[in-house]
Amino acid sequence: MTKALSTGSKIKVLALDLEGTLIASAHNLTPRPGLYEFLEWCKPRFKRIVIYTCVDENRFRVIADRLVKNELVPHWFKNISYIEWDGMIKDLCNIDGITPRQAILVDDAEIFISDSQKSQWIEIKKFEFPYPADDSELLRVADIIERDYL
Repeated sequence: MTKALSTGSKIKVLALDLEGTLIASAHNLTPRPGLYEFLEWCKPRFKRIVIYTCVDENRFRVIADRLVKNELVPHWFKNISYIEWDGMIKDLCNIDGITPRQAILVDDAEIFISDSQKSQWIEIKKFEFPYPADDSELLRVADIIERDYL
């Protein structure tokens, strides 16, 4: 479920989940189809792109480096900002320099989304086995971003 933000809101930050959203998991780095192109599409449209994941930062940096080396993501991905958090909710208040209404979060797990921030959440279907090559979720998300948030 995606709700458009009120008119006049300026989205500055795109927050992205990792596991089940961009790749299969921290243990299986199979990228979602269209990942490289999606990230390149997003880059000029947002002031910042950040990772908001349950995977600890050290492990994420290893994953990001491997994805870059295998040319599965753009080179800038290995230096992407990482959002620290604890608890169960990915609170957009944890992103420095913005108000929550200035960010959107792409995530496959509603359980991590605050009820008060669901208007900034774009739900994506979990990317899981058998990892369909014709998965078009990132294209669908880009369409939602273009239509409802930019």
